[in-house]
Parts: sequence; structure tokens; C-alpha cells
Amino acid sequence: MVRYTPFLSTVLRTAPLILDPGARRRRPGDPGEWPAIPPGARALYKVHRRDTTEAVIGVITGTMHRPQTLVLGRLDAAGTLRPAARGTPLRPEAARDLAVRLTPAEPDHHPWEGGRFTASRGSRTPLDVVLVEPDLVAEV
Repeated sequence: MVRYTPFLSTVLRTAPLILDPGARRRRPGDPGEWPAIPPGARALYKVHRRDTTEAVIGVITGTMHRPQTLVLGRLDAAGTLRPAARGTPLRPEAARDLAVRLTPAEPDHHPWEGGRFTASRGSRTPLDVVLVEPDLVAEV
């Protein structure tokens, strides 16, 4: 939500359509002068918006003691866990925290057993991955 103040509405009415950073500095009294912000006044409000979702951690790159990236999955309409995204490299403190929570997957019991993961879309370079029990959820 943007809160309009009298100052902001004046700026929006008088601002040039194209801002030219190379234009000469304006002096008070010049035509088209922008109004000055009164000392101590707050004219603009910054608004942050962040949408998040949750995904299941199914695969990691790196080792169980030092995970590097996560491959996340979402359940489809039939309830099958499908790979959805690969994350960016984990920060060291996040990797340490995650390492104590991860459990290696039981052989032949992971939904992605035998799957092939590549470094990027269209790539033929396979990723060295470690299957983990899909019991942890990450908020992204």
C-alpha cells in the first residue's frame, strides 16, 4: 500500500515524464523546479512484499555433513512427490543447521530413486546427489 501525502501528489503532478540524470542542476526559481522535502518530513513509504511457499527437501548436493544445495519437491494431484526446484547454494550457518536435521533415505524407498538430476535445464552434466528422507519442509 502506498500512502500519498500532499508532497508526493505535488511531485507526481510536477515531475517530468522522463528523468534525465545528465540534466543541469536546477536552481530555486527555475521553471519545473521540484518541490523540496521539508526538514523532518517523510514523504514516501517503502513497502516490501514477499510471497512464500513450502516444498519438501528430497535431495541434496554435497554431503550429509555439509549440504550445498537442495532439490525441492511438491506433491502433485495424485499425491506423488515431484521435483520442483533446485535452490541456490546454502549459507554456511544454514548448511550446519540443516545437516543435523537430515536423514539419509532408505535404499529403494525414496520416490526419486533412480532419478537423474542435471546441473541445469537442458544440461547433460549429471549432479552428484544424496537422497534424503522427504520429511523436512523448506519455506521458499
